[in-house]
Amino acid sequence: MASRRKENKAAKKSRKRPSRAKVSLSVSTNLKRRITSAAATRDLSITDYLTRLLDGEYPVRTGRVSAEMIRRSDELRARQKAPFPEDSVDLIREAREERDRAL
Repeated sequence: MASRRKENKAAKKSRKRPSRAKVSLSVSTNLKRRITSAAATRDLSITDYLTRLLDGEYPVRTGRVSAEMIRRSDELRARQKAPFPEDSVDLIREAREERDRAL
């Protein structure tokens, strides 16, 4: 009997979906209605619809730099007039000197 339970548990574990985290958020009634409608239009559950939507927005990082990432980086650099008004090395050096004086 005990071995059968172990077999059942093992079988259940092998059939389980990948681990998932539950996310709870509050949205307006209007937005909830729009999400529900969009999911139904695509014949998806709300969970599947939102998962696909978020997976598209936040893809799994592979360690590779995509053309889109380079484009966004260039765009951000173009918007930024001067990189930084002060040199970060000087700021770190000054903070260390202040700390040493305090000790």
